[in-house]
Amino acid sequence: MGISGLTGQPEQQGQQGQEFSQSAAPSTAPSTASSTVPPPPPADASRPNRLQVWEHRIFVASLVLCASVFGVLLVALPWTSLWSANAFFMRHPQWLDAVNHPFLRGAVSGLGLLDLWIAFSEALGYRDPVPSNAATAL
Repeated sequence: MGISGLTGQPEQQGQQGQEFSQSAAPSTAPSTASSTVPPPPPADASRPNRLQVWEHRIFVASLVLCASVFGVLLVALPWTSLWSANAFFMRHPQWLDAVNHPFLRGAVSGLGLLDLWIAFSEALGYRDPVPSNAATAL
């Protein structure tokens, strides 16, 4: 028997060894939690209604429109005179050298191309979900 660290209580070595061996032993009984499978949801719960379909259509259309406009602006704007000759850079000429650097202009144009890629992939990859009330009419 020894005295444990901070409590001053004597420890019992035999009981600790038994507790460890019991908790470390693998259980041979089948687990009931992993063998139960939840029931599938009803068929109508997984299909969206007409309002949700139209909300999704409007969202995708607005995403494609905004991404296309921002993409075209980001591709073209760094190579125009609006990029360097504006009111901000007239007040802060110390930024003009960095902004006119071809690497920064190319990086901004690259972001614009990425934005256009996202817009076109969203537009071409769109699949309209079948609303629940239209599926029963077929």
